[in-house]
Amino acid sequence: MKTILALAAILVGVTSLYAADVPVTGFVESPDGKPVGGAHVNFMDQSAVSSADGKFKISVNEDYLGQSLCVTTEDGKFGAYARVMGGHTDDLHVRLKPCVSMVVHFSGPDGKPLPDFDFEVWSSGGFEGRSEKTDANGNNTLLGLIASDACYVSWGASSIGTTMLERGRKRVKVSSDISVVIKVLAFVAPKGAVGATSETRCKSLSNYCLDPAGQFLACDEQDKCIRVLSADDKLVKKMKLDFGPQAIACADDGSIIIAGSGKIVRLDADGKVIKTASLPGNGRSATAVATMGKDVFVCASSKSGYTIYRINEELGDSAPIIKGLRGCCGQMDFKTHDGVIYVAANCDFKVKKFDRTGKLLGEFGKHTGKSEESFGGCCEPKNVTFDKDGNVLVSESSDCCVKKFTPDGKYLGYLGAVSDITGCVRVTIALSKDEKNIYMLDTDHNIIRPVPPGKPKKIRNEDAM
Repeated sequence: MKTILALAAILVGVTSLYAADVPVTGFVESPDGKPVGGAHVNFMDQSAVSSADGKFKISVNEDYLGQSLCVTTEDGKFGAYARVMGGHTDDLHVRLKPCVSMVVHFSGPDGKPLPDFDFEVWSSGGFEGRSEKTDANGNNTLLGLIASDACYVSWGASSIGTTMLERGRKRVKVSSDISVVIKVLAFVAPKGAVGATSETRCKSLSNYCLDPAGQFLACDEQDKCIRVLSADDKLVKKMKLDFGPQAIACADDGSIIIAGSGKIVRLDADGKVIKTASLPGNGRSATAVATMGKDVFVCASSKSGYTIYRINEELGDSAPIIKGLRGCCGQMDFKTHDGVIYVAANCDFKVKKFDRTGKLLGEFGKHTGKSEESFGGCCEPKNVTFDKDGNVLVSESSDCCVKKFTPDGKYLGYLGAVSDITGCVRVTIALSKDEKNIYMLDTDHNIIRPVPPGKPKKIRNEDAM
């Protein structure tokens, strides 16, 4: 019997506004009102087991009030979701319901079954669910699902031979035992895309950078490696890691700095590990890394939001230099140029400039919606880079566009946009060595794609925030 793993919230808005933990107490009862002991209670990364009288206690961060906790019996036959609201954290009443089953069948663009196909099932209760895989006939029978008005089946971008498959999601009502048939569509990569073949494609492309030779260093978080790719999309080599990479940058000496999943490492150009260390501040994830001379900078999540640390070339002697950065949806990018740290402070709709000690040197950006140069969406810009003249290129995930500014913030123009990347996501950008092409990270399709030049389709009309 498979039991539900309630691991983390899918989306909680601005992830950096951390607050205090508050205790949540409650009790679990059976469908006929009797106390249930030994039930598993999960909320985010917290868990508890109900006592013999059905009572439980669990800690909840105030930022996540409004999300739901998940309760299941040991045998997976009964379960329920219960929303944790502010002001109602005492004696939460959870009455269990019989769990249901769902038979899922996946087929490819040609209608043939997709064997050994990875997918995920999660509920509208607010939690990621469990990772699954189809059998040889493209089927999977899911047991122990909590009845819900909205259960989601999602799958990532993948490939069958030379055919690229589109990622997707299907909403299903699971009030009773059901069967679901899902046909996965083919995806045609745009001309000039990198990481778009069965040989070069990442399982989970989290980030990338360009090395001095103009090659793409693609972070495959799921496969725990760096794929070195040529501009014409050939696999040059693969650098294996013992953790999932989330951020990457090249140093002036040719070495490569990689951070993610609690670690930071320095590799030589051939992929040999020179130095390894834990992320500063006991960080669990990294959003960006950069170098400036012998200094290394890394942005990691912390209880006060996002913090940028300065560490030495041996990846030690960490100092938190920029604290309390607010980033939406797990995004907080920065890069360095000419002795200045440029931060894409997306929740402030600004690009902020700091020196190596963390002193604020200036900022630019606005969210008036009245002009082409303003930043739109809920939280922009997401990423930054530079041209050979030191101008600042910024990308926005709301329109997947790229704009250019001088280092002092004078608007120089709209450079182009990608049309079919969705969500509040990382859209890392880089310029080719000859500066003829701008590339953008496309986590929807696990590729790096060129940004077509063009003009903005419209001027936003959002009110200033």
